[in-house]
Amino acid sequence: MLKITARTMTKSLLIPLATLVITGAVIGGTGAQGASPGAPEDPAPPKVRPLPDAAPLEPEDFERLTFHRAAAPLAAAAKTADWPHLLGPSFNFSTPESHLLEEWPADDASLSPVWEVERGPGYAAPVISGRFLVHIFRHQEKELVECLNPENGKRYWFVETEVDHGQSFGVEDSARASPTIKGDFVYTVGVASHFQCIHLPSGEVIWKRDLQSEFKTPRGFFGKGGSPLVHGESVILNLGGEQDACVVAFDKRSGVVRWIARHSWGGSYASPVPAVLHGEERILVFAGGQSRPPHGGLLCINPANGAIDSSVPWRPDLYASVNAASPVLVHPDRVFITEAYGNGGAMIRFNPDLSATTEWTSPQFSSQFSTPIFHKAHLYGFDGQSDAGTALVCFEARTGRELWRHQDLNAGRGNLLRAGGHIYCAGEHGELFKLLLSPAGVRVLDSTRLFHAPETFTPPVLSRGLLYVVQSNPDIKAGTPPRLLCYDLRAPEDPKPEASGADR
Repeated sequence: MLKITARTMTKSLLIPLATLVITGAVIGGTGAQGASPGAPEDPAPPKVRPLPDAAPLEPEDFERLTFHRAAAPLAAAAKTADWPHLLGPSFNFSTPESHLLEEWPADDASLSPVWEVERGPGYAAPVISGRFLVHIFRHQEKELVECLNPENGKRYWFVETEVDHGQSFGVEDSARASPTIKGDFVYTVGVASHFQCIHLPSGEVIWKRDLQSEFKTPRGFFGKGGSPLVHGESVILNLGGEQDACVVAFDKRSGVVRWIARHSWGGSYASPVPAVLHGEERILVFAGGQSRPPHGGLLCINPANGAIDSSVPWRPDLYASVNAASPVLVHPDRVFITEAYGNGGAMIRFNPDLSATTEWTSPQFSSQFSTPIFHKAHLYGFDGQSDAGTALVCFEARTGRELWRHQDLNAGRGNLLRAGGHIYCAGEHGELFKLLLSPAGVRVLDSTRLFHAPETFTPPVLSRGLLYVVQSNPDIKAGTPPRLLCYDLRAPEDPKPEASGADR
């Protein structure tokens, strides 16, 4: 059951969606897999609501919001960017943001939050476009998609869905797939594979689908995980449904199936990444989820028709494993993939015909879920699948040679973000670090404790000088519940010259 709540829902103001054109099925296929492409069948084309023709909503205070202080004004020369999907504006956890604080406050135990919103469990990162921030999380027995103002945390609207969350390995399922914003729409995939398109200015659900019932997708170890990718006219998901419906493209306006890339590999927790390989647009999908026998690997897919150019198996022979770190594009024709249950990392080179060759592998670069960062010929990321045994590592991308391994940071399975000439690291227990990384080693420029909460697995988000961090579990010292917190990293008008955060 879906309940939509927004303050402006005047049905008399709704108009037909004049621009909606259902393009029909686009031929999909398996390319190098040898099967003949065929027109896909859509098991349940969704009903499409017309776009509302009403004044945009204004955000309001609500009971779970605590506003602390106004953020500093942006410097006139500051570079800013949206963060519209999980991997950031360039799909590599980096952003061109500039004029960020060079020195963090020394007289405070932590950076002071601008605002915070109490929320339920969930590991999905928020996404930001203009005046809208959208996040998804578990709220009591429902799943909540909530749209906030990124400057002050006030709420525009929310959409809630009744969900049977379930649990695996003693962990209750909660949202893991980040929303994706494109234009005036946001696309969300919930823990139970509820897929919907929401009109950002109004909070109206334009169309919705139940992928678990329609495509018979397995629940997965912790529910659905991979975030949607909007590319051209399609919203692309790594489903792993029955009849080898591995990757499916849906029309972004109507929600109907455009093509299906058929492969036996299941849906993973990694998110699809766009790439240009040898002048050709392609989609990289690191597939592989709950399956017996366990299987998965890297797929190179033509976004025009779903044809698979090549597939590289990469998953250990271990049932209780998943592929979760997204592919890392290493310019111009190489892609790094990594998993944490035995195989580790692999550098894949795509040939001019888009066949694939494995250049090197290393079991010592095994990231469980955080996506590494590539910068100036080097890869930086976390190796390990437990808090105590995890290390920050640097590898030479061309050769696969390990240059250093740093275990003194005590960040656990952290997440990296590159911005303003520095590397920011969100640690597993609520720490935040500002780092200078180079092939020579690690230098900690600043560090602070934001909270004391385990399983801080959600990647941080930075947009317009504001940093957003998800506390997914209660604070074990302060007792605060899970929260979304906003911190001000905006520097004064004339900051000090910025050093390079990696490979100075």
